Amino acid sequence: MSEAERAKWDARYGEAGYRMGDGPKAFLVDLADLLPARGTVLDLACGEGQNLVWLAGRGLAGTGVDVSGVGLRKAAALAKAAGVEVEWIQGDLETWEPGDRQWDVVLCSHFLLRDLVPRMRRMVRPGGIVLLELLAEGSRLPPRYLVAPNEPLRWFVDFRILRYAELERDGVHVARLAARNVRG
Repeated sequence: MSEAERAKWDARYGEAGYRMGDGPKAFLVDLADLLPARGTVLDLACGEGQNLVWLAGRGLAGTGVDVSGVGLRKAAALAKAAGVEVEWIQGDLETWEPGDRQWDVVLCSHFLLRDLVPRMRRMVRPGGIVLLELLAEGSRLPPRYLVAPNEPLRWFVDFRILRYAELERDGVHVARLAARNVRG
């Protein structure tokens, strides 16, 4: 990611308050029944940390990665206020590598980087789940930010698809995927 992109996100997160509120995204709450009671979770492009703080409050040990130091500072403040501990990593997801670390849950919402998908697949431990909510065709953004119909299904064809939906909510088209890693 370019320095200009990082600066753009720092500026957005530098505004007062939380861009998306201080609670989790609705899709994550909708999929809560799929979450383990204990374990680890990785939130890719975690932004201001709302999803991860909520998950940590439910008993999951969290790691959040984002390019924006400003967003991560707000995430850390949100975690502190909620009384949860989370590992925050400032990193560019175009190049960030977790080594051989794996998580029980890998989460990515509203951030599309197709080159990240193979790494994301490796980050989900066997039996773990990946949760995605991505902007989809029909949204008013350039096509490079949008998934095509059924595209996320093709990325995880060898995982067990637990839930998949393409829907429109408040004028925004999204694709939601929950899939379990059944590979040994």
